[in-house]
Amino acid sequence: MANTTAQSVISGWSRITNMLRTQAHEAHSQDLNLVQRIQYVHTYLLAKLWHKAQVLPTPSVNIRQIVPAITWYIWQGVVFRVPLSILQKRKDKCGWGLTYVQAKCRALLLYRMWTQGQRDGEITPE
Repeated sequence: MANTTAQSVISGWSRITNMLRTQAHEAHSQDLNLVQRIQYVHTYLLAKLWHKAQVLPTPSVNIRQIVPAITWYIWQGVVFRVPLSILQKRKDKCGWGLTYVQAKCRALLLYRMWTQGQRDGEITPE
């Protein structure tokens, strides 16, 4: 954490973004199919991101760096690529269930703020 919220947001998200990109590049040599790569993204690449998203708002510049790192890891240089919009559709809607990062980050933060506001007898709801 830094002295101001803005500095905390910038430094915190920059660290998470760089770590995610590094981890994606290190893991890219694994021989996994598409389903396993999407599962790896959900389980390992985005895990720390979800914790940070509950506390600090996600800057759009970091989202613009995270999404390409994820798609780069998933496709690993393959010429034929399924559009990201198809990957993000739910499985029951003929998609692959890849998380829409920006929406989930926003939802996690809003949910955390809402739950903080529901606690009686504390400063936040008042």
